[in-house]
Amino acid sequence: MQERDKTEANQRMRDLRDIINSSDPIHLIERGCPDDEYECLIPMVFRYLESGRPQPEMVAELARHIEEHFGLAPTKDALERLFERAKVWYRELP
Repeated sequence: MQERDKTEANQRMRDLRDIINSSDPIHLIERGCPDDEYECLIPMVFRYLESGRPQPEMVAELARHIEEHFGLAPTKDALERLFERAKVWYRELP
């Protein structure tokens, strides 16, 4: 992978992490957890965006994953906000 590609990929990961953290679906960031707490969700959310699947499907799958992984259930509203922001961001990618 070329240096420019790596830089762009890293920036995309940071951007998506910021979107996920600002949505804070189970309030981990609000409780003082590190910024990388949701890092495991970034590839999954990116794949969902690439797939173009309907948002309700993506929300339901991500909710199940979060509950299984973290043992806490996210709110549907937080995940819907996450995907709304992420879809706008994704559409604006070069």
